[in-house]
Amino acid sequence: MVILSVNTYLLRKDVKTKRFLVVLLLLVSLLVFAAASAAVAAPSASSSLEKVVILHYAKASARPAPFSNDSMTFKLIAKGVKWPSSVTYSINPAGSDLSTDTVLSTMATSASTWDNATSFGLFNPPTETTVTSIGITTDGNNNIIWKDIEDTYPGVIAATFLYYNRFSGVISEFDMVFNSYYKWNTTGDSSAMDVQDIATHELGHVCGLADIYAPPNWSLTMYGYSDLGETYKRDLATGDIFGVQKLYGQ
Repeated sequence: MVILSVNTYLLRKDVKTKRFLVVLLLLVSLLVFAAASAAVAAPSASSSLEKVVILHYAKASARPAPFSNDSMTFKLIAKGVKWPSSVTYSINPAGSDLSTDTVLSTMATSASTWDNATSFGLFNPPTETTVTSIGITTDGNNNIIWKDIEDTYPGVIAATFLYYNRFSGVISEFDMVFNSYYKWNTTGDSSAMDVQDIATHELGHVCGLADIYAPPNWSLTMYGYSDLGETYKRDLATGDIFGVQKLYGQ
């Protein structure tokens, strides 16, 4: 028979208690570490959202003559961000001094120019909106407006605001503003900016294509400068087609 003194019994009980506390502390530490790792591995929607502002500057004689449209150069935004499905968007034509039908049909023509280069089905038909302010923050809507932005962005014909997930590369929203400081038309008038010309360029950004500035790439729709009366950006050059097909396939 083993007889334990009271002191021995208490000592063993104290050792067991300490062991239990050590194990409990280790378990708590592991849980805290796992929670912290999960927080790092799964960033919030706001921390993963990137915003890009693309400015389209006016420049006299932006296109030298003669030139050809055989440039095969293209550049992708953020190494290749794109839409997961067809884009629905709305337009407020107020400030363009053109009729609603003219603006919506011209914009649809510009969108179809990109659609015709790929089988993806990039753009749905545009609808009208009364929105007058865009680009400040994301709101889940894709809007195009006319507004005088000359004080904020001097010499800028149009600006496109693009939102995408920096981890997945998926574009989630765009906004676009045409500078009503300039006169706008659809006829190639030498005293006005051509809606179809500029819209085709800006919608290229919406697709995920970046500006090209270096010569000899003046022929590209995605060439970064434009001028009054310019119309050649209405039609895609070889590099523009290669770029959109790189993102969305043929």
